[in-house]
Amino acid sequence: MKQTDGPPLARLTMRRLSICTCGFPVLDDSVPVGTVYLVDPRTIRSGYRYRCGGCGWTQTGVTVVDALSVLNPAAEPRPLPYDLFVSEARQ
Repeated sequence: MKQTDGPPLARLTMRRLSICTCGFPVLDDSVPVGTVYLVDPRTIRSGYRYRCGGCGWTQTGVTVVDALSVLNPAAEPRPLPYDLFVSEARQ
């Protein structure tokens, strides 16, 4: 993710591994809580569907943001649920 004209990239820290009540992690178990990601605030968008890989529950209206781990800056940004980066899930 390259810095472009517009707002600066924000640094967000992963606060949770799951957005599902069953606790199944969205990412690989090797990604720890506390991992820092760079995000472009312009990529925050709502309306995505997320199906939990653990229990199969489908959530709609999930807000995602394109995120790039600072541990692997050469990788492509990937859409991640924004709720992974907030202290408590929005109700």
